[in-house]
Amino acid sequence: MSTRYAFFYLMRTSARGIAEAVPDHVAHWRGLGLGDYLGGPFQDRTGGLITFRAEAVHRAEEPVARSVRRSRPSGCLLAEALDA
Repeated sequence: MSTRYAFFYLMRTSARGIAEAVPDHVAHWRGLGLGDYLGGPFQDRTGGLITFRAEAVHRAEEPVARSVRRSRPSGCLLAEALDA
């Protein structure tokens, strides 16, 4: 049985930096093919929430860690993963 996990993130850079980072961020998450994926930005675009199912916590941590590593060069993402 799988568990639903939540990934909460904040964009912490200029509007220009966010605009440059978001397409890659969205493509990364949509391209993973995670079970029962739901996600999107907050209304003010300062961050967002992603939820998905995984069989074990280490399986949930992998896509989160990849997302954080991908965003680190831009300094754009501050993230936290939660067991929902």
